[in-house]
Amino acid sequence: IFEKVYDVTKLEPVIAKPHSPDNKAFVSEVKGTKLDRAYIGSCTGGKLTDFIEWKVETEFAGESGADTPSFKDAYIQFNDIPYIPGLTGQLRVGQFREPFGMDEITSSRRARTFLEQPLTAVFDPSYNPGIQWSDALFGEPGKERLTYELGIFKTADDWPSSNDNAARGYGETVRVTGLPYYKEDGTSLLHVGLAYSHRNPNG
Repeated sequence: IFEKVYDVTKLEPVIAKPHSPDNKAFVSEVKGTKLDRAYIGSCTGGKLTDFIEWKVETEFAGESGADTPSFKDAYIQFNDIPYIPGLTGQLRVGQFREPFGMDEITSSRRARTFLEQPLTAVFDPSYNPGIQWSDALFGEPGKERLTYELGIFKTADDWPSSNDNAARGYGETVRVTGLPYYKEDGTSLLHVGLAYSHRNPNG
């Protein structure tokens, strides 16, 4: 048994620079650097407990490059909520990407370039405030063969924005994915997905 004492007044804040947590530096070394986007949490999102997790991501450049900051992700999620015997799901509330496709729910840190985006990306509803329920079924934890997500959202995009007061309605979005074929070593698999979004601009 041993004891270590640290003087916190001598500890200097450290940040991680793109694109890896290992690319760290003292805050004083990057003083004056302009921020376009800030992420509060961790690489998998912040956690209060195993039951509660959260994420906050802010775009400092604002909407269309304006100076007013806007939120990308700003939500809290409750995990392991029982809804029928033997099954638990996740409830997410706040602003986040609607579950419309793989590109939509992929972290912006790993977002593809414009030329790599599928043609359907123009229809993606993107970030909106709402409430979502999701679960993964059929398989070991972390290796489930079926997932589903469903939610109700207010059409707003980034918040705050220049059209916050505009009546843009609501939408309901559902996404289901399946893994009907998977080779144990992962060298070959078949992954399929289906998403549907109904928009009510006058709602």
